[in-house]
Amino acid sequence: MDVLQNIKFDDIINIETLEKELIKLENWLNAPIRVVDIYGVSVRNKSNLIPFSELIYASEKGAKEYQIDDSQAAFLAMQKNKTITYKDRSGLVNCVAAININGTYIGSVIIGQVLIYGKQTHQSIDIKMLSEAYEIPFHQLQKALETVPVIESEEFERNIDFASHLARYIEQMGMVKLTQKKLAKENKERVYLEHQIKNITSKTNQSQINSRFIFTTLNTMARMALIENAPQTEELIFNLSDWLRYNLNNKEDFKQLKDELKNMKRYLDIQMLIYGERISYKIKVDNKVLEYKIPTGILLPIIENCLIHGLKDKQSDGEITLCGIMVNNSGLLIEVSDNGKGMESHIINTVNSIDKNVQSHAAPSLHRINSRIQNYFGNQYGLTIKSDLHDSTVVSISIPCID
Repeated sequence: MDVLQNIKFDDIINIETLEKELIKLENWLNAPIRVVDIYGVSVRNKSNLIPFSELIYASEKGAKEYQIDDSQAAFLAMQKNKTITYKDRSGLVNCVAAININGTYIGSVIIGQVLIYGKQTHQSIDIKMLSEAYEIPFHQLQKALETVPVIESEEFERNIDFASHLARYIEQMGMVKLTQKKLAKENKERVYLEHQIKNITSKTNQSQINSRFIFTTLNTMARMALIENAPQTEELIFNLSDWLRYNLNNKEDFKQLKDELKNMKRYLDIQMLIYGERISYKIKVDNKVLEYKIPTGILLPIIENCLIHGLKDKQSDGEITLCGIMVNNSGLLIEVSDNGKGMESHIINTVNSIDKNVQSHAAPSLHRINSRIQNYFGNQYGLTIKSDLHDSTVVSISIPCID
């Protein structure tokens, strides 16, 4: 358990909101509720001490020693991970529950300042000793002692349970504020990444990077940060960073297929975290063709179409398969397939058309890839689409082998 030495209680907990809730609870509980920081110092607007304890706290020495008692008891409760009971220096009984926010100890809830019926009486308190130790007039202590509550053991047990539940409630308040801080930090990072995305788009039109993917990913990162504390979020950020770095530094028209596949794997791993178990992918590429080069960024728009159009309504068992083989000893055939809803015939005909002037508003990215490949290598190369409506789609990329 960590102890925050350089942070104030109200950095994590909204004291004004907490105070309003505690006033309501005190009226219901009919007992003073104290909330203190790790040093035993009250964080509430009032000390919430009974008159007898107030007299002792009015003494500088008394306040210091009693705060030490409270903080030590709270620290012990934190170490034992349970609500404990203790007697303060005057002999009054208290219960204390530690407040741990996300594994960090920040303070405690203390309920008590009572005597237990059948075990203690007002005569159990040595007011003469207290008067001398803290230089408090004897008669004042004697009069205040008469107001100290004497309660049944069962009632005190209820106070113990209540202190424990209240500590958990305050922890939840703290988690909300910590989450808000995390989201604020992530928003700053998101703004930075969005700026980077704009740079990517302006520097490399051929990659046709879809900013919607980035924004969806970043939103997913924020949601994941609310519910987990590391592994998947780290993997998501790691893949996204590498994916961005690859595209930012990529100024070549052609890259080796193995590099493009590695980048696509990062993209797909990110998407798998977003879609969960609804979608999976397979990459089956002949090792013989990995060293050949392909136009940079032609795979991404095709895979995006699989996710956004083909598989978007899949609730389970969605699958993308990417295959690559050599054909006729001089050509490279890459196929991207999905088992989604299929593609309508007019879109297929438009993309399969060799006429570069024919465009489709329904599949502009595919048409651009087709035109780009044909501009590089001629009309005998490009995209070919086969699709069974409501069943599957296969997009084939045909290009020559380029060393």
